[in-house]
Amino acid sequence: MDSDLEMQLPPLLLWLDEQGRERPSEYIDVSAYAGDEPGAMEFVGMLITILEDRGFVDVVRGLDDRPDSLITKRGKVEAQRVRETRGNRVARMRFARDAVIQWLFAEYPTHAGSQQQFLGWKGSVFLGDMLTNDEFSEAVRYLRGRDLVEVTNLAGTDVRLTTNGIDCATSGGSVSDFLNGPKPQSAGGPVFNAPINGPVAVNSSQFTQNVVTSGAVDIEGLRAFVSLVRDLTPSLTPHESEQQELLSEVSELDIAASTAVPDAGLLKRLTGRVVTAVKGLTHSPGVQKLALEAGEKVLDHFS
Repeated sequence: MDSDLEMQLPPLLLWLDEQGRERPSEYIDVSAYAGDEPGAMEFVGMLITILEDRGFVDVVRGLDDRPDSLITKRGKVEAQRVRETRGNRVARMRFARDAVIQWLFAEYPTHAGSQQQFLGWKGSVFLGDMLTNDEFSEAVRYLRGRDLVEVTNLAGTDVRLTTNGIDCATSGGSVSDFLNGPKPQSAGGPVFNAPINGPVAVNSSQFTQNVVTSGAVDIEGLRAFVSLVRDLTPSLTPHESEQQELLSEVSELDIAASTAVPDAGLLKRLTGRVVTAVKGLTHSPGVQKLALEAGEKVLDHFS
């Protein structure tokens, strides 16, 4: 999680950019941003020093050491980047998932925390913009589906970490890194994914059997594909109806992949339907290509 200073830099930079638009070429008195809270001006002064070191503002300091500031061209470019990233749904979703895991581990490692507590936590701010109730709920649904958190009330607002969630929090990476990384092998012995054509009896503590009905299935690859398409959906099409149609196909695939005994034939058909749906979304060819390549890779495992 970013430090308090890092989290406060984006909103200050955006404020200076707005002031610069209204009063071009004028050095801005940042005490108006700091307000009257004790210590606020000193804190803002530290933020201004960081922005100055990064070349985002020019500063003139008077006798009272007040850092009147003028945003630079480089600062304006950075402010625009922050605005665009703030509005990027994929980036917000990934941040929200990571933030929920970090929050639970830091504040509620052994019991449940609530949605209200999360939204009041300092780390629930994305580039200076508060996450919403819907973003929290969406993140929890995703994390619950990956067995990283469990919901403890009917409203779905109270959550706690699972054992996998603790492993994720202590892995040193993001939720995506954890889910897409190598999985520890079962202590009971090697895992074999193979077609089963008839009854099989195994009597060995050193053998773990994963049975599928129609050939070997790369479940982890399927789940990674499902996660990728969900993340990319807002970039694949700006139309909500098309997004919902695609997400419906993806959810059906996700459910089928989560069954105790996955049906390879069904998974292949559902994966093909998702790939076909993606082919029809040409709003962003680069993003479409990324999703299609991932889908074709999954389909290759069924051939």
